[in-house]
Amino acid sequence: MNSTSSWIEPPPAQRGLGCFAKGCLILVVFFILLALAFVAGTYYAAKYLRTEYFSIHHERVPISQATVEEEQAARTRWDAFEKAARQRLRHDRRQHRALAVEHADRQSALVKRALPQCTMLGPIRIKWQTR
Repeated sequence: MNSTSSWIEPPPAQRGLGCFAKGCLILVVFFILLALAFVAGTYYAAKYLRTEYFSIHHERVPISQATVEEEQAARTRWDAFEKAARQRLRHDRRQHRALAVEHADRQSALVKRALPQCTMLGPIRIKWQTR
């Protein structure tokens, strides 16, 4: 046998980038391409929306010349709407509170039935509090 072939030779020195550097480089390139795609998509979406939904020609909106009676009628309708909305809100709150109390009573009955009675401490009392 040859004296040089009997020894284990070390691997040759690596040239270039290693696996970690190649992976980082791929990630950097990916994020750059992702950012470019985001910028280009935003640009084209804004361009499309501007041409599709905004008019090139500006039109003047006629100025409303409402009389005092029309303004008062609109104000009374608005006040009636607000009053009805407040009443509906109060009714919904009352109804919600009543349902919460009913649910708490049912839960309390279930807990009383489910908890064992301890003879040393006396009966266990549960009280649900609702506002």
